[in-house]
Amino acid sequence: MISPRLDQQNAGVHKVIVRDGEMYGYRRADTEVTDMSRIYLDQFGPAASFVYLGEVDEAGHVYGGVSAEYLVAVSRIDAHLGTLLHAISTRAAREDEDWLVGITTDHGHLDEGGHGVREDVVRGSFFAAARSGRGDQAWPDEGLSLPASMRPEKITPYLA
Repeated sequence: MISPRLDQQNAGVHKVIVRDGEMYGYRRADTEVTDMSRIYLDQFGPAASFVYLGEVDEAGHVYGGVSAEYLVAVSRIDAHLGTLLHAISTRAAREDEDWLVGITTDHGHLDEGGHGVREDVVRGSFFAAARSGRGDQAWPDEGLSLPASMRPEKITPYLA
C-alpha cells in the first residue's frame, strides 16, 4: 500500500500525482503523467521517484503481447520515456547531479491477451538501468557480474 503522506506533501517533500487510467484510458493518463513528471523531475530533482505508465499493460491484457495494438502502445511509451530521460539528463547536466534510472514492468503478457496465472511468460519481467549526469560514466565493470536472471529483491544491491 502506498501512503500519500500528507504531512510530507504539505511540506513540499513528497509529491503524489494520480491520474485514473482505468476510467479515462491509459493513453490519456500516461500523457498527463509524463507531462507532470517531466516538470517535477526537471524543477525539483527528487531523490527518488516512481512513475507508472499503464498503456502497454492495458494493451497486453486486451489485445495480447504480440498484437499490433501492443506494439503501438510500446511505441507511445517509448516516446514518453524519451521525454522523461531528456528531462533527467538536462537537469543532471545543469545541476551537476548523478542519476540512476531503472525501468521495469510488473509482469509479461500472453500472446492472445488476458492475464494468465502461472505461465513463464506472464511471470517474467525485465529490469533496465542507466546512469545520467556527471559525464554519464558507466558502472564500473570491475567486480560487477550480473546474473542472467534474478529475483526482484536481488536487484536492490545493484542500485546502491
